[in-house]
Amino acid sequence: LRDLTDFVLQHRLFFEDSLPQDIERALNTAHVTQKGLLDSLVRGIPEQVFRNHCELLQTGGITDQARARSLIQFFTLSNSEKHQNYEDYLSLFLTQQGEKRARLLTQKLALSSPDLKDLLETEALRLEDWVQKHNALEISTVSKAFLSFSHAFLEVYEQLKKAQSLLDYDDLILKTVALLKNPGCHWVLYKLDGGLDHILVDEAQDTNPAQWQVIRTIAEEFYANAATDERHRTLFIVGDSKQSIYSFQGADPLVFTQMQTDLRTFAQR
Repeated sequence: LRDLTDFVLQHRLFFEDSLPQDIERALNTAHVTQKGLLDSLVRGIPEQVFRNHCELLQTGGITDQARARSLIQFFTLSNSEKHQNYEDYLSLFLTQQGEKRARLLTQKLALSSPDLKDLLETEALRLEDWVQKHNALEISTVSKAFLSFSHAFLEVYEQLKKAQSLLDYDDLILKTVALLKNPGCHWVLYKLDGGLDHILVDEAQDTNPAQWQVIRTIAEEFYANAATDERHRTLFIVGDSKQSIYSFQGADPLVFTQMQTDLRTFAQR
């Protein structure tokens, strides 16, 4: 539990700004249910076509005959029983990783019965696609549960700090960001801009997104008046994304790379 709460605190901004709908949108699961998926799985089985081919399948090798027996047994089940035993059906066509089996027929039968081979291949591809949707739903369900936990935890955490008049380290950064980005507090940026000639950031690869927002906001002010300001002002950032070791504090090498591009653009304007 401690590891989970630490992770939430390290990525507080992300969790505070995220909604369950964001997860559903990303995974395309907004109107997907477990029952609906199972219904589509069973409904899509070409059962009668398979029944017509089972006799032919039984003339093949040992694995062909075993697959025929398993199909016939599955087809005897009621719909609710098929829902409960759907994994048995999937295993006839897919590996444990949810991928189409390399061989669905013995070679001899596949050569003599191309229609049967096509039938099995087509069903395997359908099931492969279904498994991806099923996995997406499971990921969505777990992710939304964790997001709900995160929101509840952060709410209690904020209440505890407020009751004791405390701020943590991240609060100092986040409140600074909020202050600098507040249109009503532009005078703060004006004061900072008047007293700063140089910005130096060392070990920049370990700077987290909120800290970058502070740097970026001040840097933007630097270059906003560059055309009329006669002062020699510099922005010097040192870092190597390959040496980033502070991911536990929210540092993200991708953000570091993006900021390189953004700040270079500001300086060149």
